[in-house]
Amino acid sequence: MSKWSTLADAIADLEARLRDAGNADWSDAQLAEHLATALERYSAVAPYTRIATLTASVGLRRYSLAALSDRFPGRRGVAAVEWPTGRYPRAWCRFEVESDAGTDYLVLLTLDAPASGDAISVHTRGPHILDETDSTIPETDQPHIVNGAAGYAAEALARSLMGKVTVERAYDALASWGRLRAREFEVWLREVSSREIIADHLIVEPGL
Repeated sequence: MSKWSTLADAIADLEARLRDAGNADWSDAQLAEHLATALERYSAVAPYTRIATLTASVGLRRYSLAALSDRFPGRRGVAAVEWPTGRYPRAWCRFEVESDAGTDYLVLLTLDAPASGDAISVHTRGPHILDETDSTIPETDQPHIVNGAAGYAAEALARSLMGKVTVERAYDALASWGRLRAREFEVWLREVSSREIIADHLIVEPGL
């Protein structure tokens, strides 16, 4: 399995995991849906992190986050804030996130206010990207996401076969296989969640 560049790469790996390269049992659209479900679960515990830069106005401690649309809403979408920037060690500052009329605002809880033109680095958390043009999923995590999506796909197909006497044995085997793969994925997600919690504590998050 090589590094995914697009959704098509992920679908190809999922087809291989399900041994359905000819789309006999699942269409590409169905596989994309199951990948999206697995990706949503993955992003919830291991979000994609970005660094955005806000330009300070003199004396202002409250800044709109509306332009940072690729993050989770609310406090969950901001991991840390660095100001002043360019220092070693980094200068993490206290902050909170307020919501007003559907717009999130970053509030710096600092004694001094930034000077005009200062850079404020906002470390954000958001969903991973997996679409027709890009993928942000680390290569080491791809097999686990495929495994989870394969489990979801098998369970969904098994449900569609339920009650059809001629395929009862096939239904049982498929449902059991799908449940096992989905369970393995959930166990791995718990491990990832623990890993991310430890990583978060390596960064000072003064807003907590």
